[in-house]
Amino acid sequence: MTISSAKLSDSFYDAAGSAGFAVFCISTVFIVFFSINAVQTWPGLWGKLLITGACLTPAFFCVIWKFPEIISLKKPDIELIGIALIFFFGILNIVFSEERQITLKTMGLFLLTGPLVFAVASKILNSRARQGIFFGIIWMCFVVFCFLGTYDFLSNHKILLFANNTSPASSIVLLTSAAPLFLMTDSGKSGKIIQTLFLMLGILIMLAIGKRGGVLGLAGMALMVIFLSRGKKKWFIIVMALIITAGGFLLSNELPSALSRNLVTSNSSINRIERYFLALHVFKERPVLGIGLHVPLTKYLKDYDEKIEINRVERHFKKQIVINRNFENILLMGFVEMGTVFTLLYIFLVMWIIKKNYKFAQVKKQSRYQAGIILVPMFGFFLHSLTYDSLLFPNLNWLFHSYLAVLANPLD
Repeated sequence: MTISSAKLSDSFYDAAGSAGFAVFCISTVFIVFFSINAVQTWPGLWGKLLITGACLTPAFFCVIWKFPEIISLKKPDIELIGIALIFFFGILNIVFSEERQITLKTMGLFLLTGPLVFAVASKILNSRARQGIFFGIIWMCFVVFCFLGTYDFLSNHKILLFANNTSPASSIVLLTSAAPLFLMTDSGKSGKIIQTLFLMLGILIMLAIGKRGGVLGLAGMALMVIFLSRGKKKWFIIVMALIITAGGFLLSNELPSALSRNLVTSNSSINRIERYFLALHVFKERPVLGIGLHVPLTKYLKDYDEKIEINRVERHFKKQIVINRNFENILLMGFVEMGTVFTLLYIFLVMWIIKKNYKFAQVKKQSRYQAGIILVPMFGFFLHSLTYDSLLFPNLNWLFHSYLAVLANPLD
């Protein structure tokens, strides 16, 4: 091959990479705003085609861009091997599901907007400039959600942010708050002030949504910031967290009745505890590959006796399970519906990425805050996910795995 033809070939592959990045950014905006309810109310033909296209088009350009690397049979990264195994066991979960059609839809959507996105983002977000553009787009999404949430609150409307449930609404604010946190490390004084003000507005919106899971997520973010910070900054954050917590308790009686009911009622807490016992009951049936993602749980209720007395007396727990057919906990969903092998493999991959990021920070002598800032919203999101099946929502799944890709590819 001549030098000129080699340069032409390199230019072609570089153009494919640039196109892939542009399409990935466009797809991110589309998925964040327009795919929120896809797992609950399955879209029509055009909706399915658009969501599928938003996932596959960036992957297509990425394959073209990395084609020389692929055909050279270069040893793949540990992360990509993990993703390939996750796809394999995800397909097995579909094949051996008790309701194959239901699991095909849900698992397919999960794999496309999660692991596939991670594989693409880990290659496409390969420079500080691209990561900056990506988080700039997420920052604009965060601002939109902040203004929309403020409008809904002032209008006495339930804050849903395009969703039909307050839990994903709370999570989308939490996850998009990663943008101001990420960009703040390279911003000037005025930029940091603006980002801090919007972060405070985002926190107020999450509190106004009135979900205890959202408050738990905020607590997780605060804990991670405290862990990453040092010296006076750490004590300042601790004192502010205590003041906000104390103020929240003092003002709890002043909340609107709808919000107060969400935060104080004990019924949902009792049902969540009961779900752990039900999960163990179902898990014993098919512990390795799982029963299939999002399958109805009705058949397992026939020989299940509620363990909490109030549930046995009022008999509302089983009715709720039949309607919702979920465990309202991402870990329970993983082990029971996706299977032990799939879930442990997934957990191993996440822990491997965190360890890789930590080692990089040690070698490059970065501060823990700079290296691990993306962990702040991710840890908060994980704690929030212990209250519902968060990763079944395409927009949350997309953002979480995009951030995981950034964490897997730390840059100077």
